Amino acid sequence: MKPNISQNRRHLAISVVLLSIFLVWWQRPSPPPKTAKDLPSRQLRILRAATPSPITADRSRSAPPQRPLLQPPINRAWQAQLRKSIRQIDREMLKTAEYWGRFPDGSSLVALRQPHPPHKHPHAERPAGFKLWRASPRSGLAPISLDLEVGTARIDPKHGRIVAVTPHQEILISAPDGKEPFTSIGQQSGYFPSWKEDGSQLLFSQKQDMISQSLQIYDLQSKAIRQLLAQEPGLAQPIWSPRGDAVIFISTRTGIASLWRLDLSQTTPRQITNQGLSLGQGLPAQFVPPPHLGRILWAGYWLVYDSGDALWAVHDNGQSQRKLADSSPLRFQWTLPGQQIQWISPPNQPHTANLPNLP
Repeated sequence: MKPNISQNRRHLAISVVLLSIFLVWWQRPSPPPKTAKDLPSRQLRILRAATPSPITADRSRSAPPQRPLLQPPINRAWQAQLRKSIRQIDREMLKTAEYWGRFPDGSSLVALRQPHPPHKHPHAERPAGFKLWRASPRSGLAPISLDLEVGTARIDPKHGRIVAVTPHQEILISAPDGKEPFTSIGQQSGYFPSWKEDGSQLLFSQKQDMISQSLQIYDLQSKAIRQLLAQEPGLAQPIWSPRGDAVIFISTRTGIASLWRLDLSQTTPRQITNQGLSLGQGLPAQFVPPPHLGRILWAGYWLVYDSGDALWAVHDNGQSQRKLADSSPLRFQWTLPGQQIQWISPPNQPHTANLPNLP
C-alpha cells in the first residue's frame, strides 16, 4: 500500500499555521495594569479588604529591623542636682508636716495642711484639710491620693490600711498598704478612729447631739456596725487595749474630763482617773488631766500620753498614776513595751523611765 503524500502535506501545513499563530500570540505586547477605576465596585472592596495597611502590615520578615535612635548623652551633674533639689523640697515640706503613723514596711504617713483661699462670704465655714503623703528614706515623699483631703488619719499596724476622716466627718478606709481606692463605711459625723491590733475592726465615736456621742465598732469583714455606748457626754479619743478585749476613752459624765474603761464583755464603763472628783471642787492635787489630741500608747498595763503640758503614765485599772515629765515632750515611745518608756524633751534632751509591771 502506497502512502498518501497529499494527506501528509496537508497535516504539515496545518501544524506550521498553528505554530505561527502561537508565536505571534507569545510575542504580543503586555496590556497595561488595571487601576482601581477599571475594577468593578465589588472587586475593589475585596481588594481593599485583603490589602494590609502600611501601619499594621507585618514587615518583620521582609524589611530589616530599624536601628534604634541614638539617645542624647546623660548629664550626670544635672541628674545629681535634680535629686538634690528634690531632697531639699522634701525636707522643707517635712518641716511643716505632721506625723500620723508608720506603715508595716517602715515608711511614715505624714500630713501637709492645705491652704484654702479666702471664701467669698466672710462668715462661711470651710474646714481646712490635709493631704496625705508617704515618707520613705529611699524614695522621699510620694502622694497617697491626689484628690483626697482629710482631717485626720490612722494606719492599721498589720495590713497598712488607712482610715481617714474628711473635714466633713465622713470615714473612709483605703485598700491594704495605703493604696486606693478609699471607700466609705456609710457613717457620717465620725470622729477619733482607732484600729484594733489585728486590723479586723475599727473603733470610732459618732456625734449624736451637741454634747453627747456614741461609741461604735465597725467590722471590716462583715461590714457591720455595733454600738457599744450611746448618749455618752464628751466622748473622745477611744482606743483599743493591746489584747483587744477592752477600750478606753475620755468622758465628761462626771463633769470632769477623765479616762473611762469599758470591757467588751460588759455594758457599763468604769472610771480610771479622777475617781471621786466632781465639778465644783476645783482641781485638787490628785487631778489627772486627760490626753491632749495626739497619741496614746497602751502596752502591758500602762497608758502613756501627752496631756498638752506634761507626760503622764496611767495604769489601765486606775490604781496608779505617774507624771513622768513637767513639760510636753517632742516625741515619746516604748523601749520595752509596758515597762520602759523613752521621751525627748525640748530642746533635744532624752529621758527614760521604768514602770512597774503591776497586774
